Amino acid sequence: MDAFGGQTENQVPWKKIAIIGGIGVGVIVIIVIAVIAVRNWQAEQAAFVRTTEQVEEVVANCDRAPDPEACRADKIAEAAQTTGASDVCDMLGGTDRDDCLWEFARAQGDAAACAGIADAADRVLCTDGELTKQALASGNPDDCNGISDAEKKDNCRSTLLRQEASAGDCDTEALGQTYCADIQLLEAAVAARNPAGCEDIQTQSLRDECVDGVGPGDVDRDGLNATLESRYGTSDDDADSDDDGLSDFAEVNEWGTDPINPDTDGDSFSDGTEAAGGYNPLGAGTLESEEEE
Repeated sequence: MDAFGGQTENQVPWKKIAIIGGIGVGVIVIIVIAVIAVRNWQAEQAAFVRTTEQVEEVVANCDRAPDPEACRADKIAEAAQTTGASDVCDMLGGTDRDDCLWEFARAQGDAAACAGIADAADRVLCTDGELTKQALASGNPDDCNGISDAEKKDNCRSTLLRQEASAGDCDTEALGQTYCADIQLLEAAVAARNPAGCEDIQTQSLRDECVDGVGPGDVDRDGLNATLESRYGTSDDDADSDDDGLSDFAEVNEWGTDPINPDTDGDSFSDGTEAAGGYNPLGAGTLESEEEE
């Protein structure tokens, strides 16, 4: 009864029930997860046992090989690749095991496999190598961050940032305004095969790359580079320097006519007109009569 003589209702402790129920559900979930994990582990162990038994059957033939140990190492490494299980390498010891894991990591692109390599230096080389390959494949500079060697990490990031810059998405914050502008100048100069376009590039390494990429140049894209244009007296800004209807390249390499004389044989018909009409731009007669002779 309450203070006023009334009947007190029984209070249901819902909060406690909810807490206890939540704890119970949590425990059940944990138990289920643990059971699944144990079963998975048991299945993996059973699969590994079957795998090792199969590998042992294969390597048994190595007893008759000239070098049984080398044969065994090769067969086990091959089995690791075939099964996709780096654990198979544990059947080996010492450097053979490390070599097996490193080969597995390279073939599978699995940087995690490198963690099992016993030699610390080799472990780092293996891991950095695979992380670099993965970053280059993804094209994301941030994927280079896991590389432990500072120089390799910087090279990885620089390579990918440069690729982005060449694709027109230059990260000025990471590379700087000058570098980004120089990238654009380099791309334009190489595309136009214009050596003069390299002169405005401020970054020395990019300027050198530009000069190498452009080479002697061929601004008019007639097939004759700037060096040859200079030799024949033709213009690298005009694919047909004498405006006779034949390109400088065609006159030099196909017709043997003078690329700076529109009428090589002096018959009052331009070289291009004669060639187009089937006449010989180097003398009298038609091209057919020249062939018959």
